[in-house]
Amino acid sequence: MKKEEASQLQYLFEYFNQPFKDIIWTYTSSKEINKIIDSLRNKNSSGYDEIITKIIKISEHFISPIINICNKVLAQGICPERLKFSLIKPIYRSGDKSPLNYRPISLLPTFSKIFEKVFYTRLLDHLNNNAVLNEHQYGFRTEVSIENVSHILINEILRAMNCKQMVGVIYFVISTKDMTVLTMLCYWRN
Repeated sequence: MKKEEASQLQYLFEYFNQPFKDIIWTYTSSKEINKIIDSLRNKNSSGYDEIITKIIKISEHFISPIINICNKVLAQGICPERLKFSLIKPIYRSGDKSPLNYRPISLLPTFSKIFEKVFYTRLLDHLNNNAVLNEHQYGFRTEVSIENVSHILINEILRAMNCKQMVGVIYFVISTKDMTVLTMLCYWRN
């Protein structure tokens, strides 16, 4: 094993050998639930419960049961089984009508979406406040995007070229249509 690989493994061992802090599940409030409900898109699709978002938005003043259930889930750590179900529907993409040209979507109950957003904010706060995520994790995080990665990559390539160093980049492009992975290797040498 190379010295660099050994040091990387040592870092991982030291980093993951220490216990992470416990997640503190703070209770939700009517203000937070109202904000979540307002942020939901008005769609006519529904989960297995057949309750569309518009109905929840109209009934926004009667949210105390949602708050109570959500806080009970946060306190006990047990999610109701019915919130884990989704309705799977095939959506046609293009081409002939073969099964390969359909993609599945999961239609969740609106209540599941509300609970998910409550848990997501608490989990993300915990991950950010305790530096659990790597600084180079760009997907599924707020305030960072593919533009950040592109900027860093271009700057690194330009820096290496200015220093007369060899540059190598491997791109992976994953096509969800036919589940193929295209690989492209680019390099520059002075």
